[in-house]
Amino acid sequence: MKAAAYVRVSTEEQLKGFGLDVQRERIDYYAKFRGITIKKWYEDSGISAKTTQRQGLQLMISDIQKKKYDALIVYKLDRLSRSLRDLLNLLEDSLNPFNCEFISVTEQFDTSVPQGKLMIQLLGSFAEFERNLIVERTWNGKLIKAQQGGYTGGEPPYGFKAEGKKLVVDPQKLILVNRIIKMRKGRLSYEQIAKSLNEEGIFRPKRGKQWYAKSIYNMVHNKKYYQLEMEALR
Repeated sequence: MKAAAYVRVSTEEQLKGFGLDVQRERIDYYAKFRGITIKKWYEDSGISAKTTQRQGLQLMISDIQKKKYDALIVYKLDRLSRSLRDLLNLLEDSLNPFNCEFISVTEQFDTSVPQGKLMIQLLGSFAEFERNLIVERTWNGKLIKAQQGGYTGGEPPYGFKAEGKKLVVDPQKLILVNRIIKMRKGRLSYEQIAKSLNEEGIFRPKRGKQWYAKSIYNMVHNKKYYQLEMEALR
């Protein structure tokens, strides 16, 4: 098996004595034990793992994509990246399509064996789980803010404009909103309301030149308007 070996050390780690030589020694010992031939060493010295835009790393990826190696060996996962997402992207985009295995000496992380491939799948599952949690927290935060009357971003509803993190009322346009809601309560269909507004031609929707049943539906079912209505009755 022909392999590329990658070593990296940050400035802070250099000061603590965790240098490139230690990583090289451990990788070399592991490669000899496994019968792996290291064809070339790549390194980034004094560079953080927060970014993947490192000269040594990018050169190595370019050579891997030329199918020069069967495997990539690192001393530890965080030498390649401290971000699980970046690590998985590197594996899925820059190694797997080019039949290049990934080996981490310290964690015994070796995708050339079934156990290592299972670890990749587990890492991917945890990363997806983490992303889903972030999405859920973001959605819940927006929902709570909306229930409290806050502006959660995006395009403001008809009759409002955004000023910073607040929605400011356009009184004239809200008169039309109130009228549309009353028309709907009067059992007019969404198509009939849209047709009536288009015939009058007084107010135009935010986009386009005419009203449609869908835009009327969205307005009637926007809870923001009912919140204002309830506040007016207090």
